[in-house]
Amino acid sequence: MRIVVVGLGKVGRALAAQLTAEKHDIVVVDQNAALIDNFVNIYDVRGVPGNGASYDVQKEAFENGADLLIATTSSDEINILACMVAKKIGTQHTIARIRNPEYEQQLHFMRDELGLSMVVNPEKATAREMARVLRFPSAIKREQFCRQRFELVEYRLADDNPLVGLQLADLYRNIRVEDCDRKLIEIYIRESKYSVDTERGRIRNVTFEDITVLNNFHKPVISVHNGDDALLDNITFRDIVVEHEEIGGGDADEMPYLIDINIMQSGNWSTTKDRGTIRNVTIENVSFLEGWENASRIQGFDAEHNVENVVIKNLNLFGKTVKSAEDGQFEVDEATVSGISFQ
Repeated sequence: MRIVVVGLGKVGRALAAQLTAEKHDIVVVDQNAALIDNFVNIYDVRGVPGNGASYDVQKEAFENGADLLIATTSSDEINILACMVAKKIGTQHTIARIRNPEYEQQLHFMRDELGLSMVVNPEKATAREMARVLRFPSAIKREQFCRQRFELVEYRLADDNPLVGLQLADLYRNIRVEDCDRKLIEIYIRESKYSVDTERGRIRNVTFEDITVLNNFHKPVISVHNGDDALLDNITFRDIVVEHEEIGGGDADEMPYLIDINIMQSGNWSTTKDRGTIRNVTIENVSFLEGWENASRIQGFDAEHNVENVVIKNLNLFGKTVKSAEDGQFEVDEATVSGISFQ
């Protein structure tokens, strides 16, 4: 693969050395000619001195563009510009090192409008990895799979631990889904962090708390959907961290919302023509760390079958605290929603 590495700082040198060891065709670009000479003398790469964001410099690296350009200079702006220039001359993929949190809040725009294939913040990635290690401090071994969506953690258990002899498949028996009147789905979770009280035609007092989502793909991260003539009351989401989400991945174009509180409009989701209500939803201390900046939705069915009393406290979307519907890109149907507050 033909790869251009712009910037020979610590990150750039480490990347170029690793990619060279993997037998890729590497060109390094830096404004410090002496730094390039030293690197070229050690590794089997070509060097081009100059500004990596310059059209002429990039053309000298690869006349018709490379397969991949990685911009790792200390300047976010130069990295972004270098990627834009690379795209114009025919480079297939670009990766920019971006450290400024303000730019991280515009990742969706950068991918779509500026053509960046990926944005990387090494310092943030290091901090995230340290946090993952601290989350399982007593683990013997940890392995990640499927782009970090799954983790396999190995522990040594004491002889009297209730998990001894328990198969992984048995763990899922703590969650049971049953059909009841009007085909409502009632979820019973025995774990103490979750609670569900159910009555005929009602689901109330549901709490989800102290949850870390490693990766959410395809559907909304937080959703309260009512498709039948039931009452959903006192639903709480508290102390939740979403490390990465890709809402809209797969075939999810019909539901591209981060948070979706909705009385379903379509009969495809229901076994009755009637519609119910949603009351008293609380979203508290929820943080989205990284992902696509999709909108959220709060919507009832009509004035009678509506959504009432939604309280959103300390919601943080990609480094920004949400204080209003506009801040969080919430689409609120004022005709069918009442009593929404952001705190």
